[in-house]
Amino acid sequence: MIKIEHLRKSFGQTEVLKDINLELNQGEVLAIIGPSGSGKSTLLRCLNWLEQPDAGTITINGIDVQADKINKKKKSALIKQTSMVFQHYNLFKNKTVFQNVALGLKSDKKLDKAMIEERVNNYLEKVGLYQFKDKYPVTLSGGQQQRVGIARALALDTPILLFDEPTSALDPELVTGVLNIIKDVANLHKTLIIVTHEMSFAEDIADHVVFMEDGYIVESGSPTQIFHSPKHERTSAFINNKASLTCTSSAEGESLSTT
Repeated sequence: MIKIEHLRKSFGQTEVLKDINLELNQGEVLAIIGPSGSGKSTLLRCLNWLEQPDAGTITINGIDVQADKINKKKKSALIKQTSMVFQHYNLFKNKTVFQNVALGLKSDKKLDKAMIEERVNNYLEKVGLYQFKDKYPVTLSGGQQQRVGIARALALDTPILLFDEPTSALDPELVTGVLNIIKDVANLHKTLIIVTHEMSFAEDIADHVVFMEDGYIVESGSPTQIFHSPKHERTSAFINNKASLTCTSSAEGESLSTT
């Protein structure tokens, strides 16, 4: 389904992605973890060409695009294979929930107005927001806005969904609801790539896990291997630090609740 070969991306003098190589089969869920600034989000944005790589090849569903030999027809076809759920929602404030979800469908000549309405309503129902379809984003909570973003990505009906830290902008009490929606999406047998700092969620949902740091894939493997028997000491240090932070946060929460 997805093959990435020797992918590189720099911003000015800063090399953000350094020789990334990765493969993923159809219907699988890949979780990408790692410290901030390791290149995780840039990798997602290169997959659907929101950022143009400097070197390397991206192949999705047999469509291959080389960074240094751009074929516009192939590039357009590649972009249509993925849809993105953004960290900060990226909703149009002057459009209703329904209009935000429907916007990307209007360029599809195969869909008439009735078909668009049916599809949008269907996915708003799936994320539990059908009753809010005439509301504007400003009236919704952060969790609800992110669910609109998920419905928008689903409505495009692409074989691959990209999630860029979908809960990092949410208040803690809203995180669980969004993660549960993503789990439901995984049950639709689409191919998912999820950049996340939620370690327990990544372990629970993913078929494969990649640990990135400093623009490299340091280690990849099954959730069991990465989270319980990592081979690289840097992966182990990252996992242990995350586990320590989670325990500290939980202990503080219990202390506050008994105060």
